[in-house]
Amino acid sequence: MPRSLVARIAALLCRPSPQGCAEDYTWFRQRLAEPDLLDCAVGVKVDGDVLLAVPVGGTRRGGYLSVGTVTDAVRVWAALRGRPGFPRIRLGLSVYFDTCHTVDWGPRQPWDDAERGKYFGYAPSAIHAFLRHVSIYDQHPEPATGETDPIGGRTGQQDPLLSATRGTWPAIGTPSPLVIRRISKDQR
Repeated sequence: MPRSLVARIAALLCRPSPQGCAEDYTWFRQRLAEPDLLDCAVGVKVDGDVLLAVPVGGTRRGGYLSVGTVTDAVRVWAALRGRPGFPRIRLGLSVYFDTCHTVDWGPRQPWDDAERGKYFGYAPSAIHAFLRHVSIYDQHPEPATGETDPIGGRTGQQDPLLSATRGTWPAIGTPSPLVIRRISKDQR
């Protein structure tokens, strides 16, 4: 039986299987400049699901996982704390009830979207696609939660990149602990 409190509360770590995390593997493989980092990824079990934690390495300087509760955030933090590839692990707790909490690693993230994409180790093509996607949503109202995105065919619930409550770089980087909503031109 583990003796330390941190070890007792830590979420279970596992070797993620490409079959069990197929959607996450596919998503990261399409975007990472160095997809070989997925070979060192760690699975974190939260509420029966396995979340894929991709370590730093190469051009990837940081990462994050989003979870729904403070308890889960603390458990994920405890599980990744001290593991190679997860430096400066910290909690990003939201002040809003309906916004996810995060477990972040690496240095603080830059504010600029393009720089943030580089920070997360994404390929230039993935960064360009995201910036193009953001500029489209700057021109049109965002899809409602559950409404299908005409570009990617996914909903805001399936793809946090489309979620108005998750910040500017959710799926590609980090959800903001604050709720950020893009205002369309007709709402200004």
